[in-house]
Amino acid sequence: MRAVIDPETGTISGNVPLPELSEADKAALEPQATPEKILLPDGSIMIDLKGTMQEYYVMQIDPKTGKRSEACVTDPNHLPPTPAALEEK
Repeated sequence: MRAVIDPETGTISGNVPLPELSEADKAALEPQATPEKILLPDGSIMIDLKGTMQEYYVMQIDPKTGKRSEACVTDPNHLPPTPAALEEK
């Protein structure tokens, strides 16, 4: 959600024209796989996301400083560098 202050009236407005998306951005927003409903034997429904819309919440503790950093990533094998590692560069 966006809210901006209208420079003419000074009031808050939520009606902001959004920029046009490039073809590459539009393609990135398209789902890569269609989720599938699976009816379980007990009558409940499970959704198979087919590997899409899944993120991992990871916390890293810097071994030198003990500081914690959190991130949401799509691949837990490719974690962002910790803030302390960035400071060293």
